[in-house]
Amino acid sequence: MPSVGIDPRTGRVVVGWARTVQSLRKLITTELRSRVQRRDLGSPVPSLIDMPQNSESVMDLYMAIVEAIEPRLVNGHQYGEPCFEITNIGMDLSSPGAPAISVAGYEYPDGHLGDFSRRRNRSEILENL
Repeated sequence: MPSVGIDPRTGRVVVGWARTVQSLRKLITTELRSRVQRRDLGSPVPSLIDMPQNSESVMDLYMAIVEAIEPRLVNGHQYGEPCFEITNIGMDLSSPGAPAISVAGYEYPDGHLGDFSRRRNRSEILENL
């Protein structure tokens, strides 16, 4: 059974890899502690976007993305994306304040069910964050 979501712009059903990409985008762009009953959902990426583009800030951005995506259990709630294991991150920082982030890794179509036996190599460029 594939994971299913709803596209917030169109209201249409989103399935499989498209739903995983939507989830990755939501995890990266949601400010940490901004959701009322899901305080641990999200990342500090939105607050790091306008930081100086030095090596320390870029490393903080990489770490924030990985920590947001990594599946974890906090106080009985599942956070992160269980259908994706990140192996590589790339960034295009040529546009100040609007990085294009590329993520690569393995998609586990049944990861949300705890089944990690099938995996596919996947990559996606997340723009306009």
